[in-house]
Amino acid sequence: MSDKMITVKMPLDDVMNVRVMLVFEKIMAEGDYENVADLHNGSAVGAARDVLYNEIEKFSRIIGFIDEALNVSNERMTLDDLRAAGALGKEEEQR
Repeated sequence: MSDKMITVKMPLDDVMNVRVMLVFEKIMAEGDYENVADLHNGSAVGAARDVLYNEIEKFSRIIGFIDEALNVSNERMTLDDLRAAGALGKEEEQR
């Protein structure tokens, strides 16, 4: 991965949609991280947690950049918050 900074021009609605998708995926990864012990194998649990932790960190970092650019707070959102905001599509509601 590169630390090179770039500028991307997107309509604000698209940026907000990307943010919602990232928040959703981060929440799902956090849930998976909590449930990974169900794998019943120590090395599988450790490997899965490492991968999920890295994904959560990536999502958090990117969401933080978007929040900073939009000047919004990085409040802790839940799936219920996303549902209430009407931000989830039918497929995502079922996950």
